[in-house]
Amino acid sequence: MNRARQDFKHLTPLERGHIFLAGIFLAIHFAVWIFSLELTSVASSVVLVTTTPLWVAIFSPLFLKERMKKEVWWGLGLAIVGGVIVAASEMCRWEGEGLSCVELRSFFMGKSLMGNLLALVGAWMAAGYLLVGRKVRPRVSLSSYTFSPIDWSFFFQLGFAIFTGHFCFSGAAG
Repeated sequence: MNRARQDFKHLTPLERGHIFLAGIFLAIHFAVWIFSLELTSVASSVVLVTTTPLWVAIFSPLFLKERMKKEVWWGLGLAIVGGVIVAASEMCRWEGEGLSCVELRSFFMGKSLMGNLLALVGAWMAAGYLLVGRKVRPRVSLSSYTFSPIDWSFFFQLGFAIFTGHFCFSGAAG
């Protein structure tokens, strides 16, 4: 605990704000991802939320001014196409006579699309958490950085639960 206090004494107000922002990103990541599991398949949700490294690579040139090689962009494009195919698997299924797909209109009005979008938002929020960490982490110890956003995430989620009255303990929602 002493180490964390020492680390944070040396941070600027902007860097402290970044740590708070990382906690908000982390809280939103967990909230939307867990909710996505109620609306779409576990496979689709997990595939989409684990695209986080792809989004970090895409957002790094924008937010951190990092450069990427052309080969990395090709790999990212291929991975995103694969993620879209998995997400769209909710729309089509192989049956006895071949490929059977639901109407496009019913797909866009279905719960699975919303679940897939929430899982994707979860990936974007986790990417935000990691990008912020890449900015602040060199100035504090690993344990100080790891626990501080998690603490902020906990308090943000607790505040949201108190404000909305939605608590979830052992699978029972209130």
